[in-house]
Amino acid sequence: MATISIKRVEGKVVYDPSPLKLDVTSDFVVWANEDPDAAHQPTLEGQAADYWILHALPPAVAGQPAATSAAVNFSGYSAGDSVTYVDGLAPNDGSGTLTF
Repeated sequence: MATISIKRVEGKVVYDPSPLKLDVTSDFVVWANEDPDAAHQPTLEGQAADYWILHALPPAVAGQPAATSAAVNFSGYSAGDSVTYVDGLAPNDGSGTLTF
C-alpha cells in the first residue's frame, strides 16, 4: 500500500510522490492531507468528487496526524496504464499521476 501526501508548496497543491508507480495486481493507495489551508478530495480526473473517497479530507492541524482516506484499490490495470487524479473540490489546482 502506498501513501500520497497532499501538500501546499508556494501556494500550489502538490501530490507527493507523483507519478507513483503501482503494482498491477494488488496495489492500494491512501491519500494524507498535510495541507493546513484546505480540505481535499482526490478523485479520478473527469469524475465526481466522491468517485473514490466519500468525504473530503479536512485541512491539516499542527501537532496532529494528517487526515487520511480509506484505501483505494487499483488492481486490474495493465502494465503501461496511467491514471490522472485531481482534487474533486478544486480540479484546476493541480493533478497527480499513478502509473502501472
